[in-house]
Amino acid sequence: MYCIMKRALFIFTVLLTGSICWAVNFKQVGYIDKGAWEWYGLVKTYDTNHDGNKEIITSCRTQVAPLEAVYSYEYKGNNTYILGDTIWAGTPYPFVWDVNEADGDGFTDLTMQNNNASNNVYESIDYISYSKQIVWSYNTQTIGVAPTYFYDLDRDGKYDILTVDVDAESVFVFENNGDNQYNIVWTYNGTGLAENWSTFAIADFDGDSLTEFVTGTSGGNMILWEHTGIDNQYQQVWFDSIVAYCSYDNIALKDLDGDGNPEFVIGSHYNSGGNWRAKWSFFKSTGDNQYAKFYEDSLYDNHLLGDYYSASYSGDIDGDGKVEAVLARNNNWLVYKWDGSQVQRIFKAYATDNNRDNTVITVSDMNGNGYDEIIESGSIDSAGYTIGGETKIWEICGEIIWDSLNAENKDSCIQVKWSTAKQFANYGFNLWRAVGADSNYTIIYETNDIIRLDTALLSYTFNDSNVTTGITYYYKVQAKALNDSTLFFGPVNVLYTGISGRSWEPVIAYSFKLGQNAPNPFTHNTTITYQIPKSGMVNLTVYNIAGQKVKELVNGNKPAGSYSVVWNKQDEGGRPVSNGVYFYCIKAGKDGDIKKMVIIK
Repeated sequence: MYCIMKRALFIFTVLLTGSICWAVNFKQVGYIDKGAWEWYGLVKTYDTNHDGNKEIITSCRTQVAPLEAVYSYEYKGNNTYILGDTIWAGTPYPFVWDVNEADGDGFTDLTMQNNNASNNVYESIDYISYSKQIVWSYNTQTIGVAPTYFYDLDRDGKYDILTVDVDAESVFVFENNGDNQYNIVWTYNGTGLAENWSTFAIADFDGDSLTEFVTGTSGGNMILWEHTGIDNQYQQVWFDSIVAYCSYDNIALKDLDGDGNPEFVIGSHYNSGGNWRAKWSFFKSTGDNQYAKFYEDSLYDNHLLGDYYSASYSGDIDGDGKVEAVLARNNNWLVYKWDGSQVQRIFKAYATDNNRDNTVITVSDMNGNGYDEIIESGSIDSAGYTIGGETKIWEICGEIIWDSLNAENKDSCIQVKWSTAKQFANYGFNLWRAVGADSNYTIIYETNDIIRLDTALLSYTFNDSNVTTGITYYYKVQAKALNDSTLFFGPVNVLYTGISGRSWEPVIAYSFKLGQNAPNPFTHNTTITYQIPKSGMVNLTVYNIAGQKVKELVNGNKPAGSYSVVWNKQDEGGRPVSNGVYFYCIKAGKDGDIKKMVIIK
């Protein structure tokens, strides 16, 4: 049964640099009536059953049986989600941590921890099933939360499991050694890890081709380990601290500032004058195994249990090919963007409508349109008690900055012209007309474009020949912006004094252009845009790194205009292709171009 979709619109505007004003709008486009409960586990997305649609996987607690469960909700088009399967149900309470295809057999693996000190790997029983059969287990001393991840830490082609035993104050690495087999290969025994809400940030942060992983500890301390270059060997290479009670939420950013190296964020909380505050500290590499804080933000945190973590993420929210950080804490989530010189907080949302106890975040392009959605999952409180959970899916809204609109008498028609100073995530325009009065409008013309971001002055013209002498006509233009149908300009009116008419095509100057696919890198779907200046034969084909044809996306005559096509990483036979580098090549008359794209897990 389809979940009822609740709709809302968040609007927030901030001044970024100088006179540049960014308006950031988000709309709730999807809803699931289950969600992460209190501080347990993460919300993840993955196409576990390989049908081309991602699922949202989250731990839940409800007031009806099963009280504690892990659900997989599958995307089914048009921003709707249905229950794909109940992956796990029962007690003790489950924590979802990570999902991947970890042991090389093509079946999806899911790491999940039970509140009885058991870390488990669940796997699909076949290629088209959800991950619900336990295939590996490891018991620790930890009764509380122990974040667990799949990652090829030593880059030997075999996935590792990275986890922490907070009660034993130890970090463990297990390496895959065959089908559903993981052997312990490294252990760190230290002190200060006895805060059971610390997650890991994992990446090559300093660009030396060696993987690092960093976690926060009690007292605001941070420890960063690096692979030594020797198989399954890691060493502590950096230590620092911030003013905090504990550091609980640590994420890796996918190169926020565009310098080629990823950054990491340490989420923490501290007491200031008797009030708890949440804080995010952004760190970047300044050299080999050297890191410095380059941005920090905080907000009031009224959560009575202020030492429980939230889970944050990063992704390309606005489809510009650059990542944004989406950070969560209790009933808030915030979006941060690099403005060219510094980090700016560009959005803050409050979940006060549902008395949210805690929020976990992930970012993923669920509907395949090139814009990552923000998936916000958490529990709902009433009178201090958790009564259930919910998951909301948010997507950015398109934006238009109008420049001009006018209507002018011609001998044969009324000529309507409009122009824009900026278009973001816009799919064209509707031209509305009313006869004799400013009411009862109907659409008389529309354009169909895909403009991700264009700050150049773009002009459009339509000649309305269906007019009668002596009648006043009213015109207004509507942008077909992503998730926002309220962007109108006008009306303008004109008394028609001509005697005859004929329709003209809109005057739009197109040039040849092949856009960079977005998102890039991508895991499931990516969108390729192109523009041709005149009608003719167009061919757009994907090739692998060996120059072999993989998939022909376009092959036919096209009129002049802007176009987009989605590739679902399948070849001509409908089979998913492997991860790696691919090229897409366009040929349109005498024009041609080629660009690179990357598929990752």
